[in-house]
Parts: sequence; structure tokens; C-alpha cells
Amino acid sequence: MVHEPQEIDNDSFFEMAEDDVYENEVDNRGRWLTVAMVLLATIVAIFLCVLGIRQLSEANQNKGYEDKSWVMSGTYVDLTPDLQTKSNVAIYSGAVPADDQLKEITYVSNLNDSKKIQPGETVQFRGTQNGSVEGDFDKDVDALLAKTGDHQVEVVRTGEKGSLKPVTSSLVSQQQIMGWASLIGAVVVFAAGVFAAIFLNRRARAEEDLD
Repeated sequence: MVHEPQEIDNDSFFEMAEDDVYENEVDNRGRWLTVAMVLLATIVAIFLCVLGIRQLSEANQNKGYEDKSWVMSGTYVDLTPDLQTKSNVAIYSGAVPADDQLKEITYVSNLNDSKKIQPGETVQFRGTQNGSVEGDFDKDVDALLAKTGDHQVEVVRTGEKGSLKPVTSSLVSQQQIMGWASLIGAVVVFAAGVFAAIFLNRRARAEEDLD
């Protein structure tokens, strides 16, 4: 008895191949989606962490100066050696803010002896940025003038022009709230990204099992 050769159903073969390719594409797309989701959550979480740490650091620096500080402008005068490192700091000159609270108050600096000052009087102070030559320093800066003792003030921090403002209780509270909120938000965002990725993976596997 002679057996006739069976014909191969080419259409069925190509349909199965196409199904396999489609399933692979879906799997790969799902994997890339979960990876992208975790990566995005990580990036956002890192950004929020940096923001939160910065806000808390600024709040910590401002503690103790609440409602007893002023901002004055300073203009570059000269260079002087830093007191703690081998680099230089700039000397700036600026006018004391016109506030009666600063009348006959003692001004303390690391450049000259302490002296009584008047509102509007010109004083000199050290910048808090380090460098080597004149070109390393800003020509104009903001300086935070704050009460640091009984009836005495001194420049406690300098920064780029327009970057500083008087420290208030509400400012410190706002910085603390924003700092902790950012850190908590970082944890929430990262956790949400991980859980979403796990959920997508489980759903993809469930769909595979049904197929």
C-alpha cells in the first residue's frame, strides 16, 4: 500500500510564525515599558531628594536668624587670604540698611575691629566664596547681615546678587515643609513606579497564561 505524501499547510505555518513574532513584540514592549516606568520614577525621586535636602539645608543655615536679619548689597574691593584655607576671598563694600534697629549697633567683621555703626553707613565684609584671582569672584553680591549676639551684627553669608532675602520665621517653616514634603514625595513616587511595574508584569504574565 502506497502512502501519499501529506501536504504542508503553509498558511497555517506562517500564521503561527506571525503569532510568535507578535507575542515577542508584545513581551518586549511590556518589558521596556516597565523598565522605563521604574527609570522615570527613579529620576523623579532623585530630583525630589536633591530638592528636599537642599531646602532642609537652607532651613538649617537660616535657623537662629529669624526676624533679625537684613540683606545688603556689596561691591568688590579687593582680595584677602581666607582664614581657613590657602585660597582667597573677596572683600566687598556695602551700605548698612536704613533700619532704626541698626542704629548704634556693633558691627563685627574679620577685617577690622568691631565698631558702632549707623543705618546707611558704608562697611566692608568678607565674601563667603573662595577663589584665587579677581576673576573668580562676582563684582556685586548680596550679603546677609544678621544679629549674632547682644546688640551686635555681622555678615554671615554672601551670595549672587538677588539670591538672598531676609530670614523670617515663615521662610524657615516653608523651607522645612518643602524639604520634608519633597523627601516624602520622592519615596511615594519611587514606590508607585515599582508597584506599577510589578502590576504590569503580573498582568502580562496572566495574559500569556490565558493565551
